[in-house]
Amino acid sequence: MTEQSESPGEAALPESTAADPVPAEIVSTPRPRWRVILTSIIGPILLFGVFYVGSTLAFGLAVYPLVGAGNDLRATTAYSNVSLLAALVASFACIRICDRGRWKLGLAGTARSIGWQSLAGLGVATAVIGLADLLIVLTTNFRHVKGPGFDWWHVLVLFLPAAAHEELVFRGYPFQKLLTWNKTGAVLISSLIFMAVHLGNPGVEFIGMADVFVAGVLLALAYLVWNSLWFPIALHFCWNVLSGPVLGHEVSGLKFNTTVLRTIDPGPAILTGGPFGIEASIFTLVLDIVAALILMAVVIRRRNRIPLIGVSMETAVTSSAAAGIEDLERQ
Repeated sequence: MTEQSESPGEAALPESTAADPVPAEIVSTPRPRWRVILTSIIGPILLFGVFYVGSTLAFGLAVYPLVGAGNDLRATTAYSNVSLLAALVASFACIRICDRGRWKLGLAGTARSIGWQSLAGLGVATAVIGLADLLIVLTTNFRHVKGPGFDWWHVLVLFLPAAAHEELVFRGYPFQKLLTWNKTGAVLISSLIFMAVHLGNPGVEFIGMADVFVAGVLLALAYLVWNSLWFPIALHFCWNVLSGPVLGHEVSGLKFNTTVLRTIDPGPAILTGGPFGIEASIFTLVLDIVAALILMAVVIRRRNRIPLIGVSMETAVTSSAAAGIEDLERQ
């Protein structure tokens, strides 16, 4: 009888392993950093842009015969909802194509968690806008008088979709992809772009733009607190509703006629915000900076206990590699 000796680690491989078309040493070979950035970050962000612009044009053309191209409230409401739908399409299309459905966008959650995050957004918005308004009243001749009332309809069909749309675009999939590269860079880049898209608003000026940038940082930090979009959506929504439909200020230069309170006797623009609204008040800018610093401290404190959805680049690469291996195994 003839015996065959096998040294440790040299045992014959099963046939299925020997025929594997993706050797382990190839799968584990790291890709160049520039290629990782291109395929795992830049590529998905560009694809998001393509889907977003394409969907906006397609849905916009569909509603154009109904509302036209005017700037009235009806057209603004329609196109706000079109933009939200386009952002959702772009987000989930990219997650499906680039991440095989594995990316957590930050919309999932229990009713309890979403409720707490919504309350947090209401609290931060009330603290900043309410205190800024109080300081304006105390330091100027600026006053509030009773207005026509609260416009529930447009709050629900205009303000809510607008806040959700902007958070999906600026704190959603593209921002989260940038987080895999550099968290500070992601916050600053998304906030600069957020500021840039408001440059065309009526009454725009330096303090207003500075505050929009800081607000972008604040909203990005709000996302990072729970790795969820519900906190920044609620904060953004409550900020706009309190500023305009409740207190009667302009919202980023946009004036609303149906409000709970109206404003009279405007004072110095540097204090009141002028035609751009309360966001251009120096009081709001300072309070936004304070709020951002507080949220930054919260994010830093929670970082060791709750992993950020802005995973490391290595994790992003591993996810992409796993998806690729699954495709090969299906063949």
